[in-house]
Amino acid sequence: MLQSNGRRLIVITGPVGAGKSTTSLALAQSLRRPGVAVAVIDLDQVYCFVRQQDGYGEPTAWVRARQGAAALADCLFNTGMSVVIVEGEFFNAEELGTLTAPIQSAVEHSFFTLQLSYESNLERAQGDPLRGGSKNPSFLKWLHTQFVQALPFLQGQSVVITIDALTLDQVVARLIAAMERA
Repeated sequence: MLQSNGRRLIVITGPVGAGKSTTSLALAQSLRRPGVAVAVIDLDQVYCFVRQQDGYGEPTAWVRARQGAAALADCLFNTGMSVVIVEGEFFNAEELGTLTAPIQSAVEHSFFTLQLSYESNLERAQGDPLRGGSKNPSFLKWLHTQFVQALPFLQGQSVVITIDALTLDQVVARLIAAMERA
């Protein structure tokens, strides 16, 4: 799966509540083996480091978070990490470029989108005791609409995996198979 210099940046995006964090951690666990160190960067957590107000509505903070994730990924590659997985919202070329362009390390890129229906998204959010505002059906619908509007870009730039009927293990297997085909 790892070609050339053996380093890969994996970007995983999708709507709020699609399981990006859970999938990224499971993928990291599947990829780890002797000689392959894997890190996961959660864009939401980086955002929390740089935001100036409560909530998630600061555009400048999101840019800083993507820039910070890029710097951290580059640092991790330079210190010997083989794979860095960055998960979060990358719904257009500018958002993706803010992450990928600054990385100076020579790495292969893989970009994946986890797609699911609003109904599945709502069911997941309602069943997650750790969810806050995204449990609200109207707010989640608004967030999901943003994702749907981004789908033309995502379908052209990423490998889209529809996850409604898949288990976590099946999603991870599809991600790995797509990287092996690339």
